[in-house]
Amino acid sequence: MPINIYSIKHPLVLHWTSCLSNPSLKTIDSSGLLNKLGLALIYELTRKSLDSNHLYIKYVDYFHDIHLIVNDKICFVCSDLKILQVLGKDITYLIPNIFNYTVPLFLGDGSWHIAPNNQLLPEDISNYNMIVFEEELHNSKISVIISHLLEQNVPFSKIHLCCIICNRNELEKLNVQYPNISIYTCIMNKESAYLQKLR
Repeated sequence: MPINIYSIKHPLVLHWTSCLSNPSLKTIDSSGLLNKLGLALIYELTRKSLDSNHLYIKYVDYFHDIHLIVNDKICFVCSDLKILQVLGKDITYLIPNIFNYTVPLFLGDGSWHIAPNNQLLPEDISNYNMIVFEEELHNSKISVIISHLLEQNVPFSKIHLCCIICNRNELEKLNVQYPNISIYTCIMNKESAYLQKLR
């Protein structure tokens, strides 16, 4: 079966992606847009998996109701420290008790490798839903991260990908290796020149 692609078509997301492709955009504005788009992707991904408990507090003359987030264990995986800086604090507000995990990658001998990392995954990592977030989908990088998670006994069904920019050629390569994986994205385009413009 082919991979599952979810492209967000909310009017605000479409507006933000158009702004992101503006070549005159300043770096600080670009970071702000990446933050908005990243949170929109994570919101969409977790929309069906997050639940809330309805708590009623009874006062003398009225009831006060509070909604408390109850979620499965979620791990945010990223290879780019810039993305982690842009999204880190806001993700914690969005999803309480989320675990941030960095997978530092480096390019050597024409392929991606994981750099030594002292950060440890929780012992019960197999119970976590994994959100792998990249600004741009590159099959060669994503494959290394997925392989690493599978080696850590993370079930494949619990791995979900989020990327701002998605290239059809990269999707086809990924589909050969990992069919059935879920990908949430904002921009899908055939033209690599368009992607170069956004970098």
